[in-house]
Amino acid sequence: MAFLQTWLDSLKFFIPKNFKLFFLVTLKSIIETYKILLFKFWPVLVFLFLIRFILQGFFINPLIGIVFAFLFHAFFLFLCFLIIRPSVKLKNYYYIKDYWFYFIFFFVIFFVHQQLFINFYTIGFWLMLIPFFISPPCIFLTLFYLDGSALSLKPFWQSLKMVWYNLPFCLVSYGFFMILGRLLFIQWPLFFNFFYILTLSESLPLLQEMIAWPFYLLFIPIPLCWFANFYTKQVHAQFQLYMPNNKKGL
Repeated sequence: MAFLQTWLDSLKFFIPKNFKLFFLVTLKSIIETYKILLFKFWPVLVFLFLIRFILQGFFINPLIGIVFAFLFHAFFLFLCFLIIRPSVKLKNYYYIKDYWFYFIFFFVIFFVHQQLFINFYTIGFWLMLIPFFISPPCIFLTLFYLDGSALSLKPFWQSLKMVWYNLPFCLVSYGFFMILGRLLFIQWPLFFNFFYILTLSESLPLLQEMIAWPFYLLFIPIPLCWFANFYTKQVHAQFQLYMPNNKKGL
């Protein structure tokens, strides 16, 4: 019954003293992520944004727009993961280039995830798999994947173990971000519609979509930083659970 102790330990993150420290660390991580995105990688974001909407405007078939939206979404998510994860390397274009091979496999994982749960939304919701960027299993899978070999299947098992051994934290956190999404629906219905656009395969008018994109992109780093900081702490605190054959941490 070792998982009962780890469940209890994961709930300790919400004790006021621990929560305050964890919140401040996460807030610092969110601010640093915004700074890197907006000051170092703004040319990439502007380029992708223009390509995304200018090219869509030349095509009548809405399927083309969905494809561009999917590619942009996948690359932006991957970029956020690379920026947020701990690394001794300087977060610049050379750093991103080193992970181009990882992006191929991330794209496959992301594509399968989107296609699978478009038709099984309710199941994906109850398994904490939708949307991708607030999903503990999907976030942990990506982080384990980036910390290991690009061809390894071990991250699938490691991410499941991290969710299981920290299930209370994952449930509370996932529920919080889902509720936050509902509150955004009340205040900004356009943003909320786009929040689920790729999950539900719904399309917004082009002008509305252009307005919704910035709010959507600014929201994504918040849950990613929250779960990434938890991942980093737990990998070290519960190292033998995830790396039983290793003697040293990541």
